[in-house]
Parts: sequence; C-alpha cells; structure tokens
Amino acid sequence: MGARDAMGVLLRPGITGFSGYPGPPPDAATFRASCHAALRRLHGKNQVLWFDGPNAGRNHHRALLRLGHAGLPSHVLVLLNEIFPILAFARASEDGPGNLLYTFLDAPALAAGFHGAYEIAAAEDLQAPFDGKTCERRGLLDRDELAQASYWNPAQLGHVVFNHWD
Repeated sequence: MGARDAMGVLLRPGITGFSGYPGPPPDAATFRASCHAALRRLHGKNQVLWFDGPNAGRNHHRALLRLGHAGLPSHVLVLLNEIFPILAFARASEDGPGNLLYTFLDAPALAAGFHGAYEIAAAEDLQAPFDGKTCERRGLLDRDELAQASYWNPAQLGHVVFNHWD
C-alpha cells in the first residue's frame, strides 16, 4: 500500500472560506446537538464548556469539551469546517497574541458519536505538510485560496482546513 494522499483527502475548492460556497454549509444547531449526543455515548463526567461559531477571521465552528473518559485528554476542542462537514479533534495553544495553533489528535471513542453526519479527519492527515505548489498543480484550492495560503504560509493541512486567516 502506498503513502496516504492526505492533501487529496482533505482539500477541495472552497474549504478555506475564501471563495464561493459549493453547497449548504454545516448547521450550527446540528453541530451543537451532535456534540451533546457524542458526550452521552461516553462514560464519565463529560461537559460541553462552550460553543463558538465562525467569524470574519475563522472558518470553523468550535466546541470545547471537558472529558472524564479514560484515554482522552481532559479538554478537547471539536472543530467543524464552516463549508464542508469535516470534523476534527484538537488541543489549542497560543503562539503569540491572538495566534491560536491547533495540535490535532485522534479520539476514536469520541469520534464514534459523530460518525454519519460528519467526515472525521485523521490527525495524521491534518498534521501532514501543506505544499502550495502541489496543491495548485492538482487544482485542490482555487486562486483566491492559494493566494491566502501563500500569504499565511500554513505548515500543516489542518491549518488550511481549520484556519484563522483574517
């Protein structure tokens, strides 16, 4: 078996939020309900701490979960792309004022509660390096998105799919 094509799996025109919307976006209310339903499937004391929708500088929904489930971090961010129903799990850290970086992780026990409604992105794919020239050659992003990627210079594919580009 050859190397996994993470770029081909995750990227598609429109995913960054800097071009036209190809179809109806994921629904915020459904995302909230899905987060609560996923937590009910886990054992332990689990809680949704907050939800946050996309804004002018961020192309994704976020939910911060407090988990009391063995094998999972105590706090996990659930990220949902605002254009496509691609969902991921992460921890966040700041790399300077206002520069939020995600460390993507796999959470199979939590992911089980989201299957069906969303495409669950693997941490391995999200952490794969972003290569703008290859992306352009393959037509995975449109011209406006490539210009934004060139400006922001994301290191990982996950920072394209879940971006904070204003």
